[in-house]
Amino acid sequence: MQAIDISKRYGSTVALDHVALTVEAGDSHALVGRNGAGKSTLLKLLSGQLRPDSGEIRYGDTDLRSIAAPRLATIRAILSQNVQIAFPLRVREVVMMGRYPHFLGRPGADDERVCEDVMRLFDVLAMADRDFLSLSGG
Repeated sequence: MQAIDISKRYGSTVALDHVALTVEAGDSHALVGRNGAGKSTLLKLLSGQLRPDSGEIRYGDTDLRSIAAPRLATIRAILSQNVQIAFPLRVREVVMMGRYPHFLGRPGADDERVCEDVMRLFDVLAMADRDFLSLSGG
């Protein structure tokens, strides 16, 4: 994924100004900065939730703007820090939400394996059957 010279304004406020970024598949990154630095705006732009005022975002050789929403959903998953879950879900079920675009009806063995691999990667597999609300302060 590549962001090429992207900028975003909210009225007269400049949230991002000519930002360039390249992220290779499989890489992990941390995005840190003070409040108002543009972290959330950058993530929303990269995920397609917002459009840049200028510049371009590419997934491989494809401009993000040309990727249909159902296809985009299979490329990336989003879980906002402000998520409100009204009923108890296990951590495993919340992680599985990221797989919804990949199956119809019920998840298959591949979906279960991917979720387990992701939980292992982020060292939360031991929490898989815990109540997500109790962990998130909800």
